[in-house]
Amino acid sequence: MTVSTQTRRLVLPPPYSQHRIAQGDATAEAAARAPAEGAGTLIWRWTAGGPESGPGRLDLAVVLEPDLALPGARLGYVAGMAALCEALAAHCPPERDIRIRWPDELRFDTNRLGGARLVLAPGSAEGAVPEWMVFGAELIADRDNIAVPGEYPQSISLTEEGFDDPPAIIESFAAHLMLLFDRWKHEGADAVARAFAGRLEGGGAIGDTGDLIREGGHEALGPALARAPLWRDATGPIL
Repeated sequence: MTVSTQTRRLVLPPPYSQHRIAQGDATAEAAARAPAEGAGTLIWRWTAGGPESGPGRLDLAVVLEPDLALPGARLGYVAGMAALCEALAAHCPPERDIRIRWPDELRFDTNRLGGARLVLAPGSAEGAVPEWMVFGAELIADRDNIAVPGEYPQSISLTEEGFDDPPAIIESFAAHLMLLFDRWKHEGADAVARAFAGRLEGGGAIGDTGDLIREGGHEALGPALARAPLWRDATGPIL
């Protein structure tokens, strides 16, 4: 089934200002706009797949302006991933499972759907408050470019799973992100950490700076995000 990607504006609460792009990297675009436009700037892209263009995409990126030094500020990434999982869960049947493969890959019923990235303002130091950060996510919207059914059994797309209005996922994401930031403010970092940990593939806990805690040790979020992601290549999500 092919879903029309005709122009439509997102319905977003006032803190957000939206910009839709027809092509390119939404996360890079948000980072370019961040110094001038600031927190709440949301860039999104929804494109259809084809033989020449590759898989269809649903991408989003939002500028954050933390008030904590970088170790604590990285919890904004944790909130972004948790918010995206909740948004996806809100638009799929309740029996379907949305999981995070640490630290950055999104799984839909064990299949790769996409993932997320964190971009920091240039010169951000561990002991200082970043001028800005960008949480960016890329999802496979459709796989209409595949000529042979079953050729890529390890991935899935929104269209194949019945998401008939992909931009609604971004609208839900924006609302859930605001809710998680509010809970962070009033309940503490653990409220955000629990939301992420509840979606972790393989279980585990998340510390108040976003580190993964499992039996036998822990892994720091900063170095984990600094590695080249396994879910994408230079052009976007890998099938």
